[in-house]
Amino acid sequence: MPLDLLHAAKILGVSSDTVRRWARQGRLGSRRQGGEYRFEEVELREWAASRGMKTKGPHPSAWPTDSINQDQPLVSAFSRGGVVTLTDARSQEEVFEQWLGKIDMEGEGDSSLLLEDLCAREKLSSTGLGNGIAIPHPRTPNPQYSTKPTIFLAQVSPEVPWNSLDGIGVHSLFLLLNPTPKEHLRILSRVAFILRDAHFQRLLTSKASHKELMEALASLDPTAT
Repeated sequence: MPLDLLHAAKILGVSSDTVRRWARQGRLGSRRQGGEYRFEEVELREWAASRGMKTKGPHPSAWPTDSINQDQPLVSAFSRGGVVTLTDARSQEEVFEQWLGKIDMEGEGDSSLLLEDLCAREKLSSTGLGNGIAIPHPRTPNPQYSTKPTIFLAQVSPEVPWNSLDGIGVHSLFLLLNPTPKEHLRILSRVAFILRDAHFQRLLTSKASHKELMEALASLDPTAT
């Protein structure tokens, strides 16, 4: 059930005025219903996790049990994906079309449906984090795309506009494919944590190899608690 402004503010731990301002600025995915803002809880927690914000209150109990590898989730997810290089893409859709033509999905979903889902998510609000990095993903986690958490990295040249708040085009995109909302939020929060590391950011800027990135992830990915 969609959340109203007051409940969204409680989850984010900020005032209703702040949530309203973020929604007006296009930072938060929202929709108007009877003149009032409404928010999907999963998307709200997702937005907070991607920015390193802690949310309040329990996650919906109906979410399935986490099946992420309990050792180092990001290392496991990244090892299932990989790194691809994309050139001469000039828009988000061109990036996605090139990208999906180079990867194999573990699930039974088709790439055309995933393309639609990715574009729909970007229309809701940009997945660009700034500093040339974005974390695109389907709006709703789906086991048809991947039965286990999977991360694909695209190294893009030249940079592509992504509607990020800092106005900088992206050079590195992490495609997150997760089977459940709970797994998605956990992986997303860990990706956001890793992306705050200056050394890892330099590796992305220099278009480091898959091996170099895996070594960095192994040293940075916190073990499960």
